[in-house]
Amino acid sequence: VINLQIVGGGGNDTVDLRQITGQTIVFGGDGSDTLLIGNSGDLSKIGARVIYDGDAHIEERTNVVTSLADLASQGRELALDLAAPDIVALLLERFIQHVPSELHRQAVYGCALARVTTEPVLRAVLRQEDVRAIFDWLRELSFIEAGPFGIFPHDLAREVLDRDLRWRDPEQHVDLHGRVRSVIMQRIEASDGVEKQRAMLDLVYLHRNNPLLKSTMAWREFGTVSALPAEPRDYGAIVALVEQYEGQQAAE
Repeated sequence: VINLQIVGGGGNDTVDLRQITGQTIVFGGDGSDTLLIGNSGDLSKIGARVIYDGDAHIEERTNVVTSLADLASQGRELALDLAAPDIVALLLERFIQHVPSELHRQAVYGCALARVTTEPVLRAVLRQEDVRAIFDWLRELSFIEAGPFGIFPHDLAREVLDRDLRWRDPEQHVDLHGRVRSVIMQRIEASDGVEKQRAMLDLVYLHRNNPLLKSTMAWREFGTVSALPAEPRDYGAIVALVEQYEGQQAAE
């Protein structure tokens, strides 16, 4: 792994990144700089994050630009104006236009709606029984992460995809939202205990853009804590908390 720092000059510089193995920081200078990523459509050798700072002062705070490898496992070489305000949206919009099929497109959008995506969720979204190949394809996308309960997009990618579908096809957004909600409701009805809690959290998360919820939840940490019945071994800790906040008399 080789980490690189590239410092541009005072003119209109072009930085051509065809292969990187470690984090690469590009410090631009005066003028209009261009960054080329990839090699004639092949992005497989872009293996790390790209950070761009437009004024060449290493000590200053940098602006992180998600690399193409963080956004897609395939695509085309792009010449990007690094002053653009929403480079991530640009990359994802270009990516979504070149997925293998309409089912793959629906899978990406459905994954952006659900808190976590599993094969049952994907079956509901695509209305297909055999989704193994598309699930595996989703899992390999470099803006998709894997957790203990399924796969999910990077936060920024999720918001860009959700916003794009709402704008591009509001009817499909409502339809896919309903499909995800349907499979969550089935889990709520069929489960209990911690699994029911997770399903209910998934339902709340699905409605995260509701104005009543949006500003009241810590969505980044959402679903990381669950409630369980107390056990005998918890008695001492509970009594200590009661005494701390309510006084000794209440704890006796």
